[in-house]
Amino acid sequence: MTLTEICRFLDEELKIEQIHDEAMNGLQVEGRPEVNNILLAVDGACEVFSAAAKARADMVIVHHGLFWGKPAALTGHLYQRVKILIENGISLYAAHLPLDIHPKLGNNARLMNLFETTEIRSFGKYGGVEIGLIGNLKQMAYLEDIKEDLETSLKTKCHLLAFGRSEIKTIGIISGGGAGLTGEVIKEEVDLFITGEPKLPAYHLAKEGKINLIFAGHYATETGGLKAVAELLQDRFSVTCRFFDLPTGI
Repeated sequence: MTLTEICRFLDEELKIEQIHDEAMNGLQVEGRPEVNNILLAVDGACEVFSAAAKARADMVIVHHGLFWGKPAALTGHLYQRVKILIENGISLYAAHLPLDIHPKLGNNARLMNLFETTEIRSFGKYGGVEIGLIGNLKQMAYLEDIKEDLETSLKTKCHLLAFGRSEIKTIGIISGGGAGLTGEVIKEEVDLFITGEPKLPAYHLAKEGKINLIFAGHYATETGGLKAVAELLQDRFSVTCRFFDLPTGI
């Protein structure tokens, strides 16, 4: 399968050109024209790229790519990362916000799939796009049970702010760094907000808004989308796909 075909498919499926994002989404580094072996990982880092080289991967797909906002000089750690890719002929494809919000493959959708929910809807505007999901649980669940289930399913350690009711009916989800939208969640009057990385202002907002908040880890909440993409590409293109798990504890 060619690199061009895979990139074209991903661009269309993830709506790369339609979603405004501070990150550069799509093909970031071009390697070999033929792709048979793909490694997927959350972060574009030297350890990931070295593992790809060792596995003789033709392509790496990440959530957190190398280029954000303004142009960056190829020096220091950025140079080292690109150097590994180029020396080994490995292509790098990144999908940040488009992978968070995809209705089926997205990180938020995959997190919501951990629960039996109804009436799922989007919320929480970021860059003009609603990036979060809200759903009603089919059956009421206890807050501590949800926390334990998340820790088991995501292989993570959750940080719980229990400022609301212990019986949960409605949950809001934004993977990764969604804590900045805690105020938006409070307006939606959900019982529990699940996100990734803790942020200090979210503590007082949650307490004053009388809402429960679970920080399940930035990394842990953003593995589901890549695993879903791996399954899709493997089925569609008959390429070998492997998710490279490199937990950060953050």
